[in-house]
Amino acid sequence: MNANATRPKSGLAWTIAVLLLSLPSVLFALAHLVAAPAGLPESLGSMLAWTLGLTGMLGPLLTLAALVATMVATFQGYISVPVRVALWGIVLLSVSGLLYMSQVPL
Repeated sequence: MNANATRPKSGLAWTIAVLLLSLPSVLFALAHLVAAPAGLPESLGSMLAWTLGLTGMLGPLLTLAALVATMVATFQGYISVPVRVALWGIVLLSVSGLLYMSQVPL
């Protein structure tokens, strides 16, 4: 077996980890866009308020963790270039959600 050969599923664990870490920032942006128009039922509005609260608190920390995980995965030799591009794309999406989060008034 060649030492430089990549495994068939190399990078899948890194991709899933970064995707889960970057999810709260994206969920915040989506939940805020849905909750912005008035006229939602009370139960749905309450659920969106909890979603906004939790993702607003956890989003910045988990986005930083996703960035660190992506940087670590980038330096792994067995991770292919398309997986690295996908990881950076996921982190970019999470950072854009974080930038949206910073523009939302309290």
